Amino acid sequence: MALTPPASLVPLLRSNDAPLAPQKLLVEEILRDKRAELSALGDEIAQLELTLWSLRTKRADLCAEVTQYSSILSPIRKVPPEIIGDIFLYFSPSIVYRDFSGSVTIHKVEFPWELAHICRSWRSISLSLGQLWPLLDLTPLWSYTRSRFVARPWDEEFTELLPEFADIGESDPILPFPSRLSREVDRPWYYEAPQAEEAEAFEIATTLDFIDGYLQRFGNRPLSFRFWPRKFAVPTLWAALLKHSARWQEIVFVDPSPALLEQCSVEFCGGLQGLRQIGIVSTERSAIPLDFLYRLAPNLTDLTLMEITVRPVDGRCIPWDQLTRYCEIRCDWLDGNDGRLWSYRKLTNLRILRMKLSEYRFLETDTPLILPNLRAAILDFLLCTHSHTTELMQSFDMPALEDLTIRYGALVDPLRSLVPRSSPKLKYLRAHAHTSFPYADPDHHLVRILELFPGLEGIIIDIPHLITNTDVSRLIPSPHQLPLLGPKLGTIWFSNRSFVDGSCEWRTLANMLQARFQPTVPGITRLQTFEFFTEKFLDDAIVTSGLKALKVRNDWDIRVGDECSLPSWEPDF
Repeated sequence: MALTPPASLVPLLRSNDAPLAPQKLLVEEILRDKRAELSALGDEIAQLELTLWSLRTKRADLCAEVTQYSSILSPIRKVPPEIIGDIFLYFSPSIVYRDFSGSVTIHKVEFPWELAHICRSWRSISLSLGQLWPLLDLTPLWSYTRSRFVARPWDEEFTELLPEFADIGESDPILPFPSRLSREVDRPWYYEAPQAEEAEAFEIATTLDFIDGYLQRFGNRPLSFRFWPRKFAVPTLWAALLKHSARWQEIVFVDPSPALLEQCSVEFCGGLQGLRQIGIVSTERSAIPLDFLYRLAPNLTDLTLMEITVRPVDGRCIPWDQLTRYCEIRCDWLDGNDGRLWSYRKLTNLRILRMKLSEYRFLETDTPLILPNLRAAILDFLLCTHSHTTELMQSFDMPALEDLTIRYGALVDPLRSLVPRSSPKLKYLRAHAHTSFPYADPDHHLVRILELFPGLEGIIIDIPHLITNTDVSRLIPSPHQLPLLGPKLGTIWFSNRSFVDGSCEWRTLANMLQARFQPTVPGITRLQTFEFFTEKFLDDAIVTSGLKALKVRNDWDIRVGDECSLPSWEPDF
């Protein structure tokens, strides 16, 4: 609170006049008193801040103790070890690369090792649960620890990026960082011969120890492994794995040499009855001989081809008619459409198809491509911009298909791009497009899709400008409008960018949700979940706030914005 100044100083405070001698002495005395008060207040504030810091420190310590002791009462402690083991198994990774990321070939399966670092009991469970261990990943990265890496001395950028790799003890063996170049030669080019031999010997010994540790833990169970060692280690590591060939179930070869594949054909020649899954990956889109497949694995049912060049002779060596799973990612067929279609037409027993096509690789055909037993298909055409490729779905006749996931870079005609030639049993449809062109008749796309597939139980639409207010209104069941549209829909996922600009009217959407979450028309299945994903740059404040209010008022499973689960464009079957 401001104090009233002495009357003799009031005129000076309101002007620029110089003070007289008595006034100057009075001002100096006032300043001394005020500064003394400020100093006293500063001391009090410092003491209060010290007390506050002490209280905050004590509070943080107490919170840490509460968290520590609360963990004793955690429900996870009551879960039996066998249940925890089942949870671990449920989330365990697969070594075959059925997703469409180009960098997937350098990822490692570290699942059991990571679990072993959580706590003592989880370590015990992970080390004793043999089912977690038959996923053996043999890459150069897998056999090193951080202290065993060394960057090239002149590679300053690398040592700055990962400075811990440069801190190598004098007694540690010097191991080259595995680069693309070091995979192409038998020895690291930037080391002298004696040094390289020492590094190679240590790498082989470390990897053999790693293999032995895995084999001891998984016992006699079927073995899956990825084989991607550097050239100098191939003979020794392959010989170690050959001792357990009777248990091979799944192999992923990354850049295998023709000599190794020929060795596979000669050594086994149909002897591996249990080997049913094989993946072939090329990091350079090279041609890899495939004639070894049938001789190595006569009972092959699951094949993955990733970024390889398929020669005409190779396409005819694959046992297409016995495959139940097939995954193809950005492969080139030297004989073009004819060879590819000839092979696909033999997939008569296929159950699951995963395909990612590159630009101009596959055009439509006038003769239907019939896949009579296909149950699930994941088709990724994001890189395809050729106009004919966008109508590729019209070439597929999949009468038993139940689950379809399809992605495009751009759409011109959604119906011809999204709808297979024949799939009357379709239950789940996931559709995504990065961009789309204005449609000549946007009012009927979603409605016509639902009319074509009356058995749909779940639909995910993330395609720009596809849905209109008319589409939403048609989803309101009415006994006067037969047949009912989407009578079995239990899950609906829309993004706000999927609506034609300005066509997402809140009243229509609310009426549709009311009619779906609380159906009164016979034959309509109750909606279980509605998700409305929002792009930040689009203004849908009225719709989003209304959906949130509707969720709270009725306790319906409505998810908006960040609450939405991101669609799985590569579901695991």
